[in-house]
Amino acid sequence: MRPFRFSLEKVHNYRLTVEEHRKRELAGARRRQEEEEELLRLYMEEREAFQDRWAGGPEEASLGEFWQRDLYLQVLDARIHGQEERVVRAAAEVKECRDLVREATRERKVLDRLKARKQAVHDYLAGREEQDRLDDMAVIAFNRRGREN
Repeated sequence: MRPFRFSLEKVHNYRLTVEEHRKRELAGARRRQEEEEELLRLYMEEREAFQDRWAGGPEEASLGEFWQRDLYLQVLDARIHGQEERVVRAAAEVKECRDLVREATRERKVLDRLKARKQAVHDYLAGREEQDRLDDMAVIAFNRRGREN
């Protein structure tokens, strides 16, 4: 019997390639999400450190200093707000990439199961063919022994 050959092997290989590509995209999305979260953490630490410096600061600050402090806090709050939005977008991208990986994996596994079933049928038929040959040889050997006696 011929060796097993899966007729959809090219499709299976393509789906494996797509799945690996999706996994790389997911890894990149996770890395970007971590970078965005780290930047948000840095902005928040900067804001907290700035407030701590001014909390124990001189009570006799000028109006200009109060205005500058307030303006700087507004700028930091705007950066934090913008960074929070980027973190949310990065998390959504990670979720979308994760869903794409799941879908690609599911599609590949469908072909894996089909390939395994086809392989099992092929192995069964090859075993039957081998057994038929052995049976034929046994019958021939039996007939020869019968003629000799």
